[in-house]
Amino acid sequence: MIRFAAAVAASLFIVLPADGSWAGPPLHLERLPEPVLEPGERASWESINVEPSTVIVEDGLFRMWYTGYDGRNHRIGYAESEDGIEWTRAPEPVVDTGGEEGAWDTVSVAQPSVVYDGEKYRMWYTVGNGDRTAIGYAESEDGLAWTKYAAPVLLPETKEPWAWVEVMDPSVILENGRFRMWYVGFNGVDYGVGYAESEDGIVWERSEDNPVFGPSGDMEGSWDFSLVLFPQVVKEPDGGYTMWYAGKGESRLFAVGRAVSSDGIEWKRAAAPELEPLEVPGNWEEAGVLTPVFARRGQTAYLWYGGHDGRRTRTGLAVDDGRGWKRLASNPVMDVDDGYAWDDAAIYRGTVLPVEGGYRMWFTGFTGARASIGTAFSPDGVNWTKLRRPVIEPGAPGSWDRMRAAYPSVIFEDGRFRMWYSGHDGYVMRIGCAESTDGVEWSKCPQNPVFDLAEGGGPDQAAYPAVVRIDDGYAMYYTRFDGLRQTLGMALSDDGYAWTPVSGEIVDAGAVGGELAYPWVLAMEDGTYRLWCTAVTDGGYFFVTASSDDGLSWGEADEVVLPIEKEGLIAKAPMVLVDDDGLYHMWYERYGGETTWLSYAVSRDGYRWTPYEERAVVDTGPRDGWDSFGVAGGSVLRDGDRYMLWYSGHDGVTFRIGLATSTDGVHWTRHPENPVLDLGPRGSWDDARVDYPLVIKEDGLYRMFYGGSGNVPWAPPSIGVATSTDGVHWTRLAESPVLGPGEAGGFDDTYIGYPMVMKEGDRYRLWYAGSDRYGQWKIGYAESTDGIEWSRLLGPVLDLGEEGSWDSMSVSYPRVVKFAGRYLLFYGGTDGGALRIGLATSEDGIFWERSAGTAILEPGEKGSWDGASVLGPMPLVEDGRIRLWFTAFDEERLFRLGLAETPAGDE
Repeated sequence: MIRFAAAVAASLFIVLPADGSWAGPPLHLERLPEPVLEPGERASWESINVEPSTVIVEDGLFRMWYTGYDGRNHRIGYAESEDGIEWTRAPEPVVDTGGEEGAWDTVSVAQPSVVYDGEKYRMWYTVGNGDRTAIGYAESEDGLAWTKYAAPVLLPETKEPWAWVEVMDPSVILENGRFRMWYVGFNGVDYGVGYAESEDGIVWERSEDNPVFGPSGDMEGSWDFSLVLFPQVVKEPDGGYTMWYAGKGESRLFAVGRAVSSDGIEWKRAAAPELEPLEVPGNWEEAGVLTPVFARRGQTAYLWYGGHDGRRTRTGLAVDDGRGWKRLASNPVMDVDDGYAWDDAAIYRGTVLPVEGGYRMWFTGFTGARASIGTAFSPDGVNWTKLRRPVIEPGAPGSWDRMRAAYPSVIFEDGRFRMWYSGHDGYVMRIGCAESTDGVEWSKCPQNPVFDLAEGGGPDQAAYPAVVRIDDGYAMYYTRFDGLRQTLGMALSDDGYAWTPVSGEIVDAGAVGGELAYPWVLAMEDGTYRLWCTAVTDGGYFFVTASSDDGLSWGEADEVVLPIEKEGLIAKAPMVLVDDDGLYHMWYERYGGETTWLSYAVSRDGYRWTPYEERAVVDTGPRDGWDSFGVAGGSVLRDGDRYMLWYSGHDGVTFRIGLATSTDGVHWTRHPENPVLDLGPRGSWDDARVDYPLVIKEDGLYRMFYGGSGNVPWAPPSIGVATSTDGVHWTRLAESPVLGPGEAGGFDDTYIGYPMVMKEGDRYRLWYAGSDRYGQWKIGYAESTDGIEWSRLLGPVLDLGEEGSWDSMSVSYPRVVKFAGRYLLFYGGTDGGALRIGLATSEDGIFWERSAGTAILEPGEKGSWDGASVLGPMPLVEDGRIRLWFTAFDEERLFRLGLAETPAGDE
C-alpha cells in the first residue's frame, strides 16, 4: 500500500485486464483532499412531527400538550388557542428527554395524557431509552413547569405476555377519586390496549382481563384488523365511555376509529373509521391519520389528529356541530418547522440601513461549519422578516471564501448597493466585495479578494470590515490578526477595489484596555466620525466608542454602558445607525453558551444604551436534521449528463436514504425532498432504519435495493426493494423484506444488509453482507429472476482474511463492477481496528481472489476528516477510469463522503 500526503493520493494495486490476462502496471486512484458530501444541519426539536396528545378546555381556552420529534428524540411541547385553530406554542419543550446515562427517558418522552385534579396537573407519558418503552409520570402547578417522577410508573412485565416488551401511549381520566388508565402493550408481535387503576397515579393495578381492546383480528372486511394504537378515552355526559384510536388493516394506512363502552372494559367498535386519510398525492395527510384527541366546547366537538405525508406528521382539526366531521380548509393547524437551515447554528453581525418603510439588514448566518450572508426587513428595527435563502454563499472549492462569507458592510450609492465582507478558506481570512441593484441578487467582484494582508505569506489576516465614504474615497476599518493578538486596522481606497493599509493601531483602548475588534464607524452629520467596537479583556467583553474629526486620527476609547441582565451572556460586534430624530440604534451579537443571535438597544448619546428586553430580534433559523450526524454509503449511477447519488443519512439515532445530484461527481446538490426513502410505517419491518441503497435503472424504471430493520424482534436487518420513475418518489414493492437472514447456524443467520445488485440477462445477481450471532460479517450471494424471490448460496463467497491480515475480523460493504469480462469486488474489512477498503477479482462473480495482501484504500492522516476509517465503497467505471466514492469518518465518528479516482489517461 502506497499512501501519499493527505491531500494527494493513495495507490490502488489494480491491474486492468487489457487482454483478459490482468497483466500491466497498477492503476492509481487519487483521493480528493476534501469530502464531497458533508453532513446536513441539525434539526429543531419539532422539525419532523407535531402530534396532538391531550387537550384540556379551561375558561374557554384550549390547552394542548403535544409530541414533537426531530428525527432523533421525541419531546413534549405545549400550546394554547382561543379557537382550536390558531395556536401559540411555547418556544421550548415543557418536558424534555433525560440526560443521565441509563435513564429510561434518554431518547423519548411522548404522547402525554394530562389531568387536572383541582390542585395540580398530572401527566402520564411514554418514556423510552432506545431499548424499551414504559410509562412515566410528572406533576406541575401550572401545566408548564413539570417535575418528573424518578422512575417509570408502569413497566413491561413478563407476567403479562401480551405486553412484556413495551407499554406506551397512556390515556388517563380521573373518576370518583381514582385514576383510570388505558395504555398500549406490545409483545414483540402484536399490539393491544390494556387497562389499569390507581389511587395516587403512581402505583397501578393492572386488569386481569387485559388486553381489553385490540385489533379486530380476522374479522372479514374490518378496516382495523391488523393494528390499533394511540387510544384516547373520554367519559361521556351519559356515563358511558368513548375510545378514539388509530387503526389500520389491509391498506397499511392509519385511520381514526371510535369504540364505545358502558364500563371502560368491554368495548364495541364502530364498523367504519371516523376519519380516513386524504389519499391525494402531495397532501399533508396522504399517508395516514393517527393520534386522535377529542374535546368538546359548548355544542361543538373537536377532533385534533396527526396527519402523515410519508415523512412528517402535522396536526390537523376536524369539527362536528351535529352534522358530521368536517376538516378545516386551513389544515394543518400546527405545522412542523420548515427545515430551512442555512442559519441554524448562529446569527452574526452585518449591516443595517434605513430604507423606505423601515430598515434593511444584511447579516451572517452560520450552520456550524459554513457561514453565508442573508437579508431581512423590519418596519421598526425589532420585528424582522428574513429572506429564506442566503444572498451570498461561500465560494467554490479552492476559492478564497470557500468556507465562509460573513460580516457584510453595505453602503448604497449611485443607485446600487456595495458590500465588503469577510471570506475564509479554512486557513486565511481576507476581505472581498460584491455589488447589487436590489440588495438581494449579488455579484461578487472579479477583483476578489480586494484586501489580503496574508499576500506574500505574512502572518497578518484581515476580517470584519466596516466601510464609510471619506473625502472623495473610502475608508475601511477592520480587525487585524497577526497570529498573536487582534487590533483595529484601517485601509484607504479611491474606488473600493484597490486598498492601501494605514500603518499602526488607529484607536487606543484607553482605560478599558485589552484587544479591540469588530469595528463599526458612522459618518456623522456634523462632518465628524464615531466608532464603536468590542474590547476583549481578561475581565470579559466590553463595548467602547471613540470619535474623530477626519476618520483618520482617533482619540482614546471610552467604555459604553450596556446593561446585560443575565450573567454568562457575551455581547459584542455592534452595528449602529442614527435616525432623523437623533436616536441611536444598535444591533449587536449576543452569545448565551450555545448559539449567537442579534439583540437590539437604543441610546440618546451613543454611550448609555437601553437593551430591548426580548431574547432576540433576529434569531437562528429552524433546522432539519435527518442527515446531520453523517452521510454514508449508497450507490452512484451515471444517468445521462448527471450523476445520481443515493446515500445514507444519519441523524444521531437512525439512517434514512437521500438523493444528491452532480454534473461532475465532485460538487453535489441535495434533493429538496430528502430523504427520498424514509422509515417504514410504525410496526413495519423497516420502521427503525433504511440505509446503504443500491440503485439500478432498467427500461426507464429505477429499482432500489436497500437494507432495513424494524423496532421489533421479528424484524432483524434484512433487504428490501422499492421502485421509482424519477429516482425521488419511491414505492416499496413488498410489505416484507425480499431477503432476510439465512438458516440457523449459517454465516448470515442473524443480520444481512449492504445489498449490491447487478442485472445480467434475465437474472438479478445479489452480493450482500451477512453476520452470525458472533458479529462476524462475510459476503454472500443470491440470484433472482424478478428481484423479489431470491435463491442464495449457503456459504459465503468472500470469507474472512487469513489470521493476522487486515480483513481477518470482518468483510462487508460489497460493491461489484464489471470490466472486460471480469468482476471487481470492492469491500470493507477490518482486523478489529480501523475499517479499510479492499479489492478482489473474479471471472464469474462467485469465486473471488483477493488483490495483493493489503487494503487498497487506507484511512487518512490522524485528525483529518477521514482519519479514523474508510468504508462503504461506491465504484463507477466510465471512460476507462475508476471513480470510487467512499464513506469516511473522523475520531468523533462524523461520517462524510469522499472521492478517489484514477487520473485521466492512466492505463
